[in-house]
Amino acid sequence: DDIACVRLWEIRLPSPVAAIFATVGTLAVVLEERIAVYSVSPDFSSVHLERSVETFPNPDGVCAISRIPSSAVMAFLGPRE
Repeated sequence: DDIACVRLWEIRLPSPVAAIFATVGTLAVVLEERIAVYSVSPDFSSVHLERSVETFPNPDGVCAISRIPSSAVMAFLGPRE
């Protein structure tokens, strides 16, 4: 909370963050070889990992998320095989 200078929550990740994308209720964190998708409560009091996907190396954080609330579409580099 910027006004109260209080940390609401902290997410520990195994590697540096390449990019962060947010929509209402969702936070996507792009790491070099993984994307982690979190659900965020409406009052920001909690955050939960929904899914984590391994990807090809992505140091530039290439990712896109649909901004339409009724559509849950995310585009990113394919899974590592």
